[in-house]
Amino acid sequence: MKKTTNFLIGFIAQFLITLVFRLVPVGMPIAPMYFSPITAFQLSFSKVNMVWGFLFGFLNIMIVNLIRTYMLGLEEFSLGYTLLYASIFGIIPCALSPLLRIRKLNATIAGRYISYFIAGFIGIVLYDAITGVLIPCVQGYPFGELFAGQVAWTTQHSLWNLPFVILGPLIETGIAKNKKLQLDALFARFKAA
Repeated sequence: MKKTTNFLIGFIAQFLITLVFRLVPVGMPIAPMYFSPITAFQLSFSKVNMVWGFLFGFLNIMIVNLIRTYMLGLEEFSLGYTLLYASIFGIIPCALSPLLRIRKLNATIAGRYISYFIAGFIGIVLYDAITGVLIPCVQGYPFGELFAGQVAWTTQHSLWNLPFVILGPLIETGIAKNKKLQLDALFARFKAA
């Protein structure tokens, strides 16, 4: 409960950044729609608390899709698909968080960055494989066409998101584990002022 403010500060920061990029039109030459810090924040908070890590991804997908649909009319909302994709987006970083806890990798600063990079890359590839190939295959789309298109998409998705993932250790220490951002520390600051 003490780290609730850490979660709220982290969630609001990453949500605002993500929302800005998701509102930029997809047809732009650089297509920044999927350039977002969600994976870095999710991995950082999943390492600290898996429930928070899940909530980062799940709530982000749900809220952004609702805003894009009902406030802006940019896409059609499907509760079933949104719940499915949001759940997958929440589960994958939680499943990868043990990779971030390997002591030998975390023994050095470079090792921490490498573990975040590896976990982020695996997470992006898994999410794209499940949502872009597996689910459509179940719906009857041809595997070959899906796979060919997904390779190009996942490459672009990785290039846009891995720079943020490398910021994971900074997010972990600066927000997720920062004791100065905990509720009792914030109240103590206000009382002292």
